[in-house]
Amino acid sequence: RRVAAELGAGPKVCILGGTTFNDPTSEALVQSLAQLLSQRLGEAACLVTGGMDGVQRTFARHCGEDGCRLFNLMPLGQASGYERGRDVCAGRDLEERKEVFGLLGDVYITVEGGPGVAHEARAAASRGAIVVPLRRTGG
Repeated sequence: RRVAAELGAGPKVCILGGTTFNDPTSEALVQSLAQLLSQRLGEAACLVTGGMDGVQRTFARHCGEDGCRLFNLMPLGQASGYERGRDVCAGRDLEERKEVFGLLGDVYITVEGGPGVAHEARAAASRGAIVVPLRRTGG
């Protein structure tokens, strides 16, 4: 609840994905997705990453700066090192951060990823969140 309050009102759109890119077109897709969502949603929604490399880092790096509400959930004492967005403490360690991330979003967009991404997506879907897998990218 504390994290949701810190992010503020509006839908939470969470980005899930692999820590590396397997498909050569996935990185460009994530870049375009970040630009489009940040422009179209602006301040109406929160865009949320889990502070990981690969898909989430690329997404954060390509979000527009003006009027975009981008948050990176991080375990206590850690920083994303991203150039954009605001880091928010969510849990004592990576497992707790994953748990908070899985309970927070209204929509989850998945790009690539393996069993960990699949687990987080299933957990979100089981509580009624919308999960949008971009299957053409191997997700």
